Amino acid sequence: MTGRFIRVPDDIADGTTDVAPQEALENWSNENNVFQFIRLEDLAYDRNDTNRVYIADTGRSRVVPDPETGRMVRGPSGTIGSADNGSIFVMELNDRNPRKVDAFYVLAQGDNEGAAAFVPMVSPDNVDTSYNSLMVQEDTARPPSGNTTSPRVSGQTWRPSSTQAENHPRSPGLPTGSAMGHGYSRCRPTAPGSTWRRSSTTRAQ
Repeated sequence: MTGRFIRVPDDIADGTTDVAPQEALENWSNENNVFQFIRLEDLAYDRNDTNRVYIADTGRSRVVPDPETGRMVRGPSGTIGSADNGSIFVMELNDRNPRKVDAFYVLAQGDNEGAAAFVPMVSPDNVDTSYNSLMVQEDTARPPSGNTTSPRVSGQTWRPSSTQAENHPRSPGLPTGSAMGHGYSRCRPTAPGSTWRRSSTTRAQ
């Protein structure tokens, strides 16, 4: 997918229209066919290619396409959603005009197990990069999955490597924390056959 950034009218960007700011922005976005993220959390650029940006969308329960418009909406209680567990998107910006998007795609997603980009993650939250890896921290209270090896999908192997147990004595340089969630890191994220590993994260008490 390709695209471009477009200017938001000042009154909508400033929240000074006659309707609530969020509603005004949502309506304007739909009218202009703006891409619908579900629940954005964080982004980080690739340190080996600063035109490449990784975007964490933590997802939300009960989100489904509207049968009439095709736009994503939140269904009533009991709806089985299609974006519960979140995704990691990649946006590649044009070298000469960063308002143009040369490529936009899903790098990893936690909902469709049959898709090539499936990774058993839940609510990706914080992301960061080094010169050798992309690191993704989940925001979830689910218990750790032990040492179970995750499925091998499209040449990318996901496996747990470590988790921070609740009230565990802190490791050097880490605050004592409760089990806030797991994390995944991917070595050389743009390289074919690269490896994803689960890592640990903590929240200070």
